[in-house]
Amino acid sequence: IFRSKQLFQLVTAVRASQLFRRITLPTSLIRYQSSMSEGGEKLSKNELKRRAKLEQKAKEKAAKEALKAQEAAAKGPAAKKIVKEEEPLDPGKYHEHRCKTIMGYKEAGETPYPHKFKVTVSLTEFIEKYNGVADGTHAEEVVSVAGRVHSIRESGAKLKFYDLRGEGLKIQVMANASFAEQD
Repeated sequence: IFRSKQLFQLVTAVRASQLFRRITLPTSLIRYQSSMSEGGEKLSKNELKRRAKLEQKAKEKAAKEALKAQEAAAKGPAAKKIVKEEEPLDPGKYHEHRCKTIMGYKEAGETPYPHKFKVTVSLTEFIEKYNGVADGTHAEEVVSVAGRVHSIRESGAKLKFYDLRGEGLKIQVMANASFAEQD
């Protein structure tokens, strides 16, 4: 009888341990249920990670906005910048405003379109002086000419061609960025 009693206790202990394992099983089921979406479909681990990351970012953003709100409240209403957006002018009002500005300059004795450079050579003198220069040579002499730019053509990022017309003549200016002194 003693042996059977021990055997009985051993069997009950084994069953109890199996019951203990069965009791821990619902926690794994809870994890499984959390991996299911609201619609009842099973979600992959990557989707769960992505959603957890989105939730974390949303919490960080909310905390950051709350911190900004606290800083703004601490600074007071004087710290708020009011930015007034300019309304687009219709062409008629823009023309009127521009004409009034030009007339104001003229009444004050100022020229509304002043020359900002000194012309050192006329176009005819320029053509006569530099007509015999070989292609590809670069002169160190700085010359200022005046005329209207009729066309601008680009040949790559650093090379531009300007057609300059004035005095009934036309010259083509090649501007190379590698020779420019400014950025």
